[in-house]
Amino acid sequence: MVKTAWQPAPEALGNVDKLIKFYQRQADRELQTLVREHCPLIMENNNNEYQKMLALTTKMALVGHACSEVAGFRFNARRQTISMLYGGCCFLADSFIDDYGERRAAEYIERFEIMLTKGWFDIRNDREKLFYVLLARIFALGNVLEPLARQAVFAVFLAQKRDVALRLNAPTFKMLPHRQQLQMLRTCSRDRSGHAITALTGLLVPVLSLRTHRHLFQAGALISCTDDHGDCYADRN
Repeated sequence: MVKTAWQPAPEALGNVDKLIKFYQRQADRELQTLVREHCPLIMENNNNEYQKMLALTTKMALVGHACSEVAGFRFNARRQTISMLYGGCCFLADSFIDDYGERRAAEYIERFEIMLTKGWFDIRNDREKLFYVLLARIFALGNVLEPLARQAVFAVFLAQKRDVALRLNAPTFKMLPHRQQLQMLRTCSRDRSGHAITALTGLLVPVLSLRTHRHLFQAGALISCTDDHGDCYADRN
């Protein structure tokens, strides 16, 4: 991959619009070569898939910047790169679960659990190859053995597993009282998003107090709510 010169990001406070534009450019520089090399179909699709990938990556860079500053660390070149690679991984993982039907989602969950518990994975297509290339680069840059990061990564997986299980057992789920259905969906969405932010923060900073962790988890859960509103608006239009 051709590395570009790293640029320091603007200060976060009062410069969110500048940061968005800055990280959009950085995300494209970080991911474009990798996507072209390992899964060019993402850039060739007519559904703006690559632009959606950049949008999520930009969001993760913003989140990573905020979490680093909250924890008292400078959002340097390494942390920027981890955040953008993580955004690409999140985009691909979401697509594995949400875009190819319940059977494929269950198969992904089963094989990803083997990777997390046994260290072995079987790459079956270019999209999966890109996912594991990004994941390997993250693990090379971040301390995945740090307990908070390791536990958070597995917590994200467990939330994904519950999500897929709800869909596979849709008839049983629909028989539950409506209030219970909503509570289960809220919890699943909260955990997928909240633990994702915790995992990113654990990869970025060496120390994070449990008191700070609680607030970051809540902020991550809140992101799932804003995403739902945005997705609903986009789908209706």
